[in-house]
Amino acid sequence: DNPEGYAILARTYRELGRFDEAAAAFRRLIELAPSADAYSGLGEVLTGARNGLVGDEAHEAMVNALVLDREEPRARFYLGLEQAGKGNPQGAI
Repeated sequence: DNPEGYAILARTYRELGRFDEAAAAFRRLIELAPSADAYSGLGEVLTGARNGLVGDEAHEAMVNALVLDREEPRARFYLGLEQAGKGNPQGAI
């Protein structure tokens, strides 16, 4: 139940491309110590697991990140990517 340990584990799995395991570690980190960084990390690995497509759970994670930190860069990037993929360039900007 060590948030720092889960943060390290999640980032390590992400770097190894082990997205399912990274997502599980980010989910546990969010349970222990919710933060914008943890939510955006979860959204990022979920998007990576779908080859760059932002799914519902990733979208929700990014929105939660922005609730905690309106300037969280990864959340803003991936939500913009989602809008661009939907053909909404103005929304992406």
